[in-house]
Parts: sequence; C-alpha cells; structure tokens
Amino acid sequence: MFRLHRILKASALLAAAVLCTALSAQDIKVAVREPQGDVDKNLLEMVTSQFTTVISNTKGFQLFDRANVEQVVGEHVFQSDEFLVPSKEREGRELGQFKGADLVVTTKLSLYGNDLNIACQVQDIVSNEVVASSTRLVGSVDTRVVMDASKSLMEELLKKLNTKLSGGLHRGEPLPPLAGLDEEIKSILMENRGAPKWNKAKETATLEVDLSSVALAENRQHGALIYRVSGRVRFILDGAGVNVELEPFTEVSPELMKKRIKAQIQPKVNNIIRDLLSQLN
Repeated sequence: MFRLHRILKASALLAAAVLCTALSAQDIKVAVREPQGDVDKNLLEMVTSQFTTVISNTKGFQLFDRANVEQVVGEHVFQSDEFLVPSKEREGRELGQFKGADLVVTTKLSLYGNDLNIACQVQDIVSNEVVASSTRLVGSVDTRVVMDASKSLMEELLKKLNTKLSGGLHRGEPLPPLAGLDEEIKSILMENRGAPKWNKAKETATLEVDLSSVALAENRQHGALIYRVSGRVRFILDGAGVNVELEPFTEVSPELMKKRIKAQIQPKVNNIIRDLLSQLN
C-alpha cells in the first residue's frame, strides 16, 4: 500500500546524522516510544521517523538514543485509560535522572475507515506530568499526507514545550497545579496546639513541606482533564524528616486535588508531629 522505503531510509539517515552533532548540555532530552496501534507497520515507522527528525532539527531539544528508550520507560506501564504511571512509585523520580531522558513521547494511531487519527502526548519522565499533547485526524491514508501531518504535529508540540519550559525543567519544585499547597499543609501543622513540646519547637524551628515527590498523571481522553495523584509528602523540621505516602486517587481540578491531599494529611498530623519531635530529641 505504501512506497516508503526510500522516504524512511532518507529520514533515518538524516536523524542519524543530526544525532552525531554535538548538542548543548542544556538541551531537553526527548525519548520517542514506538507508536502503538492496530495499523500497518509502515505507518508506525513513518510517524516515528518524522517525529525523530523534527526533534533532532529543533534547537533546544536532543533526541534520546532510541536504543535506550525502552530502558527509560521500562519501569512504567500503560493502563487502559492511557495513563503513563510508574509501577514503582518511589523510583519514578530517580528513574529519569539515572537514565538521562527528560521527556518521553507516546503516540497512538487509530484507523476510522479511511481516516487516521494520530494522538500524541509528551510526558515528564520524572514527575509523570503531561506537559504537552495534540492530535491529528488525517483524512487520507497517503504517504505524503501522513508525513506532513506527523511533522506539523511534532512541531506544534515542541512549540508548546518551548513556551512552557522556557526556563527549563524545574526539578524539586511542586507542580503548577499544586502551587500554594505546601503553605496550606504547613498551616495545618502550625495551628495544631495539642502538644506542649510542639508549641515550643515551632516557635524556634523551621518547618518545610516538600511536594516535589507528588506525581500527577493527566488523562485527556474524553476531553475533560483528569489527574491521577500519587507519591509522597515530606515534612522537614530543622533537619528532621517524615514522609507521608499518599493513597493514589483521581480528581478533575487543582483545587479538588489540594482538598483531597489535605484530607489525607489531616488525620496524620499528630503522628507527623510526634515523629518530627522524636528525631529532634
């Protein structure tokens, strides 16, 4: 059905040539997974080839070695709702840093009669946050049309990423939907007056609430944005540290997410305070 061998070969050679060029250490490293879908294998290869070529030719981005892509996401699994979530929640943050990739591109191709739908999302391998997503409905399963659609889709995604990540990937900071939650949780502990030792300690000690290990996975499958929340909240009091694992849940808005996280922390406040004080003694 396709006469792709020359086009694919040329694209592959171009991508390989660009990869041999020295790239800036500040470049964001992008891993491209093989697209999924019950379609002709040539279509999958065509989309992958276009994606890798565009990434390789875009300033500020570095194409991650495709031979190592599956190692990067090997600890992750796809669920039926298309969440990309870590099978080992605690290792999610270290996984991306150890393997060297920053972002992973996942793609699904679906045929509807003669129409081809290309759905793509870019996810932060460390936080699991979906940082960009886009789709293309191709009205004709034609080589040139599919190639052009794949090229424009990836160009659009990288443009979004350039805007969103203009300051780089900020590791160790709460994700934007959770902005301000650290102070809200801190207030819950500071307002607790049940223990005399705590009342004395909080006057002189510095309390911090670290949300950098809370992971958000986004699902846009049905048009509405739904978050899957997991990970842990860390409390630090003058060097003493206590972790609270969150029971994973899904929610539809940042405000409701914050409310549910605080609802999980509230019953554990006394235990958190006790454990922090015990480490200070």
